[in-house]
Amino acid sequence: KGELCEKALEECATVEEVIQLYTEFYTPHWQGHSMWADRQGNSVIIEYGEKDVVFLRKDQGYQVMTNYYLSDSTNQRWSSCHRFKAITEILNNQGDLSVGLMTLALNASHKEGLTPTLYSNVYDLKNGDIYVYHFHYYGEFVRFNLAEELEKGDQYLELPSLFCRIKTKSPSPDQLVNGPDVCFKWSGGAADYEVHYSEDPGFNTYNTEKVSNPIPDDVQRLSYAPVGIILIIAWSIRKRRRQCLLFLSLLLLLGSCSSCTKLFISPQWPESMEFSVCVKNLNPGRTYHWKIISLEDNRMSSESIAQTFRTSD
Repeated sequence: KGELCEKALEECATVEEVIQLYTEFYTPHWQGHSMWADRQGNSVIIEYGEKDVVFLRKDQGYQVMTNYYLSDSTNQRWSSCHRFKAITEILNNQGDLSVGLMTLALNASHKEGLTPTLYSNVYDLKNGDIYVYHFHYYGEFVRFNLAEELEKGDQYLELPSLFCRIKTKSPSPDQLVNGPDVCFKWSGGAADYEVHYSEDPGFNTYNTEKVSNPIPDDVQRLSYAPVGIILIIAWSIRKRRRQCLLFLSLLLLLGSCSSCTKLFISPQWPESMEFSVCVKNLNPGRTYHWKIISLEDNRMSSESIAQTFRTSD
């Protein structure tokens, strides 16, 4: 019982084992297709013909699958889409595969509009890491380690709550910084952060600065806005100012309708605040890498995509 793909995930450790399992069972799933990969670098796309299973093995350094039936491109259910072409072009023109390269491919192939991309994943099969990006925003991710999460047992995670929309602002990518001092600037919805900066792109060794800022007073004052609207409406009724009452009621109606129509189109990001910290005496003429880590109690830390800058000689 259940889906064949679930059985494969439970019982198979390699692509060859998956192929053997699908060879034994013919269970076409809504004429769809699936891709399988293992930590040895093997991959296969499994599709269904009229009476058989089609296995498309990787024949170069990468393999791409989108909503495009590779074994039968004439099938009217499928059509060659720009996403397949965009990803292929990126992989053809780049060097070694990396998480950063996969992120570029995700960004190039995401969808917006009424049926947008809700989340994206990059799987590092060798290290067992999963990088999750929320609502096609690729400047921030949460990293899961499969072994660590399995040790925790059953758990429930609400993906949107793990992200605070970190946006790095300064130094800009590949900026040349004059002198040995630099100020890091960013925005986000968390209250506490760490800045990691290093000459090592892998951050095996790095320096860190912790930054904690309270919510600014002007943000707190926003919470009084609904109370103010209610008081104005009450005053309007008392003074029989019908035009003012009608106008305010219309604003409330439009606001509520707007929030309803955007419920599945745009996520509710946390209120963003500005942060900065300055460091001194960096080595001259060096390339530095930096990123922002959010610090939140009782939840995983999200982090920004690493950026680079260079100090002047």
